[in-house]
Amino acid sequence: MSRQLKAEFYKMFHSMNIVISFLVIVAIVGLSFAFGDMSFFAGGDGMVTYIGFQAKGYMNQSSPEFNEILRSTFAYTCFFWIIVLFITALFFTKEYSTGTIKLAVAIGINKWSIYISKVATILCVTFGLYFIYITIFGLIEILQTGIDIRSYYVSDVIRIFILNYLVLAAFICFIVFICVLTRNVGIVVGLSCLYIFAGISIYIMVWDRMETLVKVVRMFIYCNPMYYWMNYCCNRAVSYIELLGYLIVSVAILIFGGYLLEKREIK
Repeated sequence: MSRQLKAEFYKMFHSMNIVISFLVIVAIVGLSFAFGDMSFFAGGDGMVTYIGFQAKGYMNQSSPEFNEILRSTFAYTCFFWIIVLFITALFFTKEYSTGTIKLAVAIGINKWSIYISKVATILCVTFGLYFIYITIFGLIEILQTGIDIRSYYVSDVIRIFILNYLVLAAFICFIVFICVLTRNVGIVVGLSCLYIFAGISIYIMVWDRMETLVKVVRMFIYCNPMYYWMNYCCNRAVSYIELLGYLIVSVAILIFGGYLLEKREIK
């Protein structure tokens, strides 16, 4: 397993995925400098009653609160989902589309080892990229606002970072499962985009009256990563039971995807 994991890391870092990811991050940084107050997939008044991604929407421009800085820092992560989607889809399906995966299976490498190694590589790389992403935008916000960062603020940043990454990891499980089913990058990207944008669209319309929704719609929202991401990025509380249930379902989907892959003949 360790040898296969090293091989997957080698493939990842010798592909164009990392280079393209950094170029996209640079482009988003440029976007943040080019525009000021921006809302991405947001609902509410943008200040007090609010859901979604709000960048630089400060009540007091001369002395913003730390929660507003935090909200603005995490607002730009709505673009990070696209980076993760393409990294996961391209990396996971490449060997299957080119047929080189047959070489690994032919020399006796277990399909589960290949599967778990690929998933672990994607999770580790996206974690590192997400940390760099948040650090860059956090420093930009701190330098632009001149806010005095206190030690007790760090715990809030770490908490939201970890919660967001858990949701992102669950989304990666969903992408990998679709990759197993189709092995077609176009279909994977299309279905994944439909999944997250449907979640965004529905939740923006009903976020302030969730209790009144029919059970099917409510379950779809609770099983959609954007429900958690949009709340965490504007520092709104979400039940840990809901998050735990979503993570359990995502891990179950990932395991089922591995089972399907093991039973399927590689052509």
